[in-house]
Amino acid sequence: MLMLFLIVALSIMLLVIVAPPTKHSTYSFRCPFNGQEVTAQFDEEAWGKRRVNVVSCSASTASARLACPVTCLDLRLALADGQ
Repeated sequence: MLMLFLIVALSIMLLVIVAPPTKHSTYSFRCPFNGQEVTAQFDEEAWGKRRVNVVSCSASTASARLACPVTCLDLRLALADGQ
């Protein structure tokens, strides 16, 4: 019984480490790249709040996406939730 519990617990821990869940969060802020006020939606780690992907951005156009260095992922500012 103890062995089964350990196997299940280890499997759950491995799943959480390998594929941490993410959630969408929306923020409004001044873009560090173009200096405009933007609203962007990010994928964030569910526990750590670290932004891992930009889902959408109000400043996004085809040419802007090519030039954008996505520095907003690294912002350490306390961004206020837009939604």
